[in-house]
Amino acid sequence: MSLLVWNCQGLGSPWTVRVLSELIRLHNPALVFLSETKCKKRKCEYLKLKFNMFSISVESQGKGGGLMLLWSKDVNLIVHSFSSSHIDAGIANEKGTKGGDLLGSMVSRTPRRGETWLTQSSKSIFAPSLALCGDFNEILSQSEKTGGPHPQR
Repeated sequence: MSLLVWNCQGLGSPWTVRVLSELIRLHNPALVFLSETKCKKRKCEYLKLKFNMFSISVESQGKGGGLMLLWSKDVNLIVHSFSSSHIDAGIANEKGTKGGDLLGSMVSRTPRRGETWLTQSSKSIFAPSLALCGDFNEILSQSEKTGGPHPQR
């Protein structure tokens, strides 16, 4: 099973939708997780129909944000929870038993990090079938930081 993850930085441009169409055509992913869609429900519904996939989307708030998870008709996906910063879903295999979990996340503002890390920590870090994907906007050490202020951690 393949997964395409993209921080698309807005789906309002025809160019971006064309690139997404090409990526889906070339790679034929079973799941597509998009962050920073910056679009409303109507645009997400259009994309779901365009790509002939199922979907769940979280509308953007203001000029930023927005999440979308698309999956092919061959995938048995169950959405556990979602918010403006995450989509948590489970995947069942052909027999209907649990096949794995997917947690797609986007945290663009520092105050929202606590909410997302809480969601992630509720998942077992040691689960062999957990895929964490998205834009975490996090650094592990000060050596990774380039530009801007250097907050101490």
